[in-house]
Amino acid sequence: MSNGTQLVLLLLVIGVPAVLIARSTRKVRAPQQRAERLRTWARLRGWAYRGEDPGLVGRWQVAPFTEPDRWVEDALVGEHRGRSAASFRLETGAGPRTAVTHVLTLALHRPVPAVQLATAQGPVASDPELRACLEQEDAAGMAVRAVGGELVGWVAGEPLLGALLPRLDVLADVAELLER
Repeated sequence: MSNGTQLVLLLLVIGVPAVLIARSTRKVRAPQQRAERLRTWARLRGWAYRGEDPGLVGRWQVAPFTEPDRWVEDALVGEHRGRSAASFRLETGAGPRTAVTHVLTLALHRPVPAVQLATAQGPVASDPELRACLEQEDAAGMAVRAVGGELVGWVAGEPLLGALLPRLDVLADVAELLER
C-alpha cells in the first residue's frame, strides 16, 4: 500500500467519524440554544418557559391536536393584555412526516360556545368585525377556534418569536369582540 493510499484511508478513518460527531453535536446543541433564547424572551416579558408540557397534548379535539403521535415543546406561559396566554411548538407525526405547528392560547373572561372562527385559508366567522380582525396580516395562515374559556390559534411552521405577540394581539382582539 502506498503512502498516499494510507493517508487517504487514515483521513477517512479519522475524518468521517469527526464529521458525524460534529453533526450530532450540532443537532443536540440546537434545541438547547433555542430553549435558552426562549428563556431569555420569557424572562424579559415576565413570562415563564415550561419546555415540554404533556398537559397541553390532546387538550383540543380538532386536528392537529388529535394526531396519534404528538408532543409539545418550547411551551411559554404568561399574560398578554390582561389574559393568561401560552405559546408552544406542537410536533405531530414521525420521521420524515413530522409536522411542526405554532400554537397560541388566550384565556377568555367568560366561556363561549365552541366555534371555528378561522382556518389556515382564512376567516369563517360571519360577523363582519370578527372577519376583519381575522383578516389582519398577523393572522395570515392562522386557524382560530373558541373552545369554552379560551381561544386557541395555530399556524403551520416553527414558532417565530417575532410573530408571537402580534398573533396574540389578534387573539386578544377576537376575544374582546366575542365578549361584548
